[in-house]
Amino acid sequence: MSHLIPSFCTLALVVSFARLMGFLFRKFGQPPVMGEVFGGILLGPSCFGFFFPEFSSQVFHPEALVFLKDISDIGILLYLFIMGLEMDLPCMR
Repeated sequence: MSHLIPSFCTLALVVSFARLMGFLFRKFGQPPVMGEVFGGILLGPSCFGFFFPEFSSQVFHPEALVFLKDISDIGILLYLFIMGLEMDLPCMR
């Protein structure tokens, strides 16, 4: 149970940083989703993990990564469900 609090903090960090990058990209006339993707790249192992490996391993410890994967799987399922609801089948024929 003690690993639940750091996992929620990691989730809050990822969501907050993605929202911040989306806001910044919107200010520059770009779609916010591109800023969120760019924020994910910055927080990932290719940028954040490369320049700050010790801090990255503390923030993204294995228990938090399992938690993030489970939350992301739920998000993908919900996204696919919404896309299925919005699909216009007569238009596809």
